[in-house]
Amino acid sequence: MCQRSECGSSVGLEPPRATCWTKAHRPIGNRYKSVTSLVPRVSVLCSNHSTSLRLFHVAILSRWEPGNSSIHILHLHIARVPKWEYRVRLVLCFLGLVLSVYALHVELSRENDPEYRAMCDLGHSVSCSKVFTSRWGRGFGLVQIFTSKDSLLNQPNSVLGIIFYALQLGLGQLVSSRAAFFLVMSSWVSVAGSVYLAVILAFVLGDFCVVCVSTYIINFALLYTNLKRRTGLEGRLKKGKSE
Repeated sequence: MCQRSECGSSVGLEPPRATCWTKAHRPIGNRYKSVTSLVPRVSVLCSNHSTSLRLFHVAILSRWEPGNSSIHILHLHIARVPKWEYRVRLVLCFLGLVLSVYALHVELSRENDPEYRAMCDLGHSVSCSKVFTSRWGRGFGLVQIFTSKDSLLNQPNSVLGIIFYALQLGLGQLVSSRAAFFLVMSSWVSVAGSVYLAVILAFVLGDFCVVCVSTYIINFALLYTNLKRRTGLEGRLKKGKSE
């Protein structure tokens, strides 16, 4: 049970009952600090400062009773990123970042030394450096249509990958509908880009890039993870409205 002084002191309220529950419906103690009131509805925000970043606050709505100085907090649901999702996202994004950084290293090394041979260059038709230094290795081969080859906008695909995986890792810690929407939409874009580059790889370059194919698999796995996140979040919101 939350202590009354902590749950209502910031707005001068003294809720007679304020039960705090986790996802597993277990009491989680008196760790809540801030309360913000709105009339005629009250939005209660509780944030846990003693746990990891995987625990975030969610607004709980309760009706204001005229003539009564207290607010009855009916339910408090703390949104937590599921452990399996947290671990899967961490592994996928870490692998994606490592592969993207390695791809950037190979591309820069090959540009500085044409004789450079990367570990992923296993043969004439299995060469990642050949793919990275091709036209389609920068800006998906599309940016050059609108700008020059040396334009600042024409960045290596690996740089775009680093930005993408960093955003996926960071926003993946936020339990909100907006974050879930952005995660899903950006994943769809990455999957579309993966399919496009896979077609280029197979039918235009006639090459097999181990690093590239690995990132394609990671992108599909992230899309599945993000779709599961959005489905679970929508289910919790519907359940909260029905209570």
